[in-house]
Amino acid sequence: MAEHELATTSDIAPAQVAAHVAPALPLTALGNQAVSSLARQPTPTATPTATPPTTTPAAATDLPAYQESMRERRTFQGQTFTKDPHQPSTGIGLFAAQYSNNTLKITVRCSFNFTNSWWIQYPRATAADRTWQPGESDRWKQTFMEQVRSVWSGQHTFHCQRDWWESEFANTDIEVVESAENPHFACTVQKIPPREFRTSSVSSPIFGGMLGGGTADFDSNDINSVPKAGGDQRASVHEAGHMLGLDDEYGDPDEEVAHSDIVEDQGGGKVIRGADGRIMSGGEQVGTAHGSTFLEVLKEITHVDWGNTPKPPRPVPPGGDGPMGDFPTPPRRGPGSSAAA
Repeated sequence: MAEHELATTSDIAPAQVAAHVAPALPLTALGNQAVSSLARQPTPTATPTATPPTTTPAAATDLPAYQESMRERRTFQGQTFTKDPHQPSTGIGLFAAQYSNNTLKITVRCSFNFTNSWWIQYPRATAADRTWQPGESDRWKQTFMEQVRSVWSGQHTFHCQRDWWESEFANTDIEVVESAENPHFACTVQKIPPREFRTSSVSSPIFGGMLGGGTADFDSNDINSVPKAGGDQRASVHEAGHMLGLDDEYGDPDEEVAHSDIVEDQGGGKVIRGADGRIMSGGEQVGTAHGSTFLEVLKEITHVDWGNTPKPPRPVPPGGDGPMGDFPTPPRRGPGSSAAA
């Protein structure tokens, strides 16, 4: 007899007991009831181990900056930013700028002086065609202001480029208003016969308008469309572009215009002259480049970076309370949990 002790079943793991005590039997040796009982036993599965959430060090360090940025953003949203007068870096134009509540308002104040033509200038014209008739000057002013607003206003939307401020935007509202007090431009409008043509122009002030505004020379036909190289154009809306700081885009081919530098600084390409449908050339097409002086002043008065296209939003760091949050989100509580009062 072997001289060793046999272990009791209480000292052996259940699997070992099954191996030692229960010899392998063919299924035919078991009854039908026993086989059915075995078939109903659940298949053992491994229980996955829960992995606790982790926060990357870089994202964790973003939280204080995010919270400070949100505080600054709320202060920003409650402010109004203005500059009057403002002359773009092109040295052309003059206007007032105001940003508030996602709207950039550009206002050009104009005084108006309506003059008649001399008979010697248009000897075949009737007196009525050479002189302003009652109500005509008021209708011309109203039409001029409406045309500028309809063509220039709402054409550009700028998007904030600051981290976590990506949903901030600025729609443009452009208007000309009549003002005899401190006008940006003193406008002279001469009455000329229908179908006659004379050159209109805008002369910008020097020294950024600090010594006074500029001048503009119009005629009674400038609110009417005339055929140009790029289609029909009204001198009223073209000359308004000069008041807003833009250079002519017609002229010597391939020559850069004065606002090209601003456009390039804002991420665009060179703006060159050409006979086409652009509003500062021979048509009335308003493009991205024509909002460059608006974007320039928006950056200046708000001290925030803006662009023509939306910036991909920077993810909110763990613990941030959404895009406008100020403090970390409290952890979820289950039934019966307590919270500090």
